[in-house]
Amino acid sequence: MILYLLIGYMFLFIHRPFEVWPFLGEMHIERLYALGIAAAWLILSPKRLTPTLLDFAVASFVGAVLLAWGMSPYGSAGDQLVEDWLKIVFFFVLVRSSVDRPGELRWMLAAFLAIMAVYMLHSLWEFFHGRHTFRMGIARLIGVDQTLGDPNSFGASIVYALPFVRPFWLTVRRRWFRGLLAGFVALSTACILLTGSRSALLGLIAWGGITAMQSRRRFRYLALGSVAGAAIFVLL
Repeated sequence: MILYLLIGYMFLFIHRPFEVWPFLGEMHIERLYALGIAAAWLILSPKRLTPTLLDFAVASFVGAVLLAWGMSPYGSAGDQLVEDWLKIVFFFVLVRSSVDRPGELRWMLAAFLAIMAVYMLHSLWEFFHGRHTFRMGIARLIGVDQTLGDPNSFGASIVYALPFVRPFWLTVRRRWFRGLLAGFVALSTACILLTGSRSALLGLIAWGGITAMQSRRRFRYLALGSVAGAAIFVLL
């Protein structure tokens, strides 16, 4: 049960429907859900946790952030940023202490890609219906949420999700699933290009180059990528 609650929390944090539909924001649905999942974690989860160097590093970084935030004379300017970041830390603690089987982690990663796909499709739908920002002389795609909806933040979120495609591609043999993965990459590429974000575009190129170099057909993929890049440049 805790696994599905974690997936629901991921959806709330990524898609942020309470920012898309204001009436949900007035209900404070995210905070209520966070309290509910915390209670379920305390009661239902066996809380299996073997500390690692990663846990120590995260705990140290949390301490450094809280110390810097508390001592800064401009701490109030970072209140929202620190709060959003601590939500990610909260999610990290829940995942580390509750998900300890490969199958559960696989389900979480698959759900993460599905949630990102819904987020991108919804943003594209709004873009084609007139919702965008106009910068650098072009209409730029933005996310449907407010917190991470800026073109650069939106593009960065997509780039961060792309590395999780490869593990599924290497381990899944079903053609329909691979078709979904290819569709996810195509959707991600289209969204990054429409954001007009140069940093996200560089991230996409870096991910594509690294992924191609890990394949036996690296030279073929690099050649195809070069041709596709030139075609996309002309289209844009």
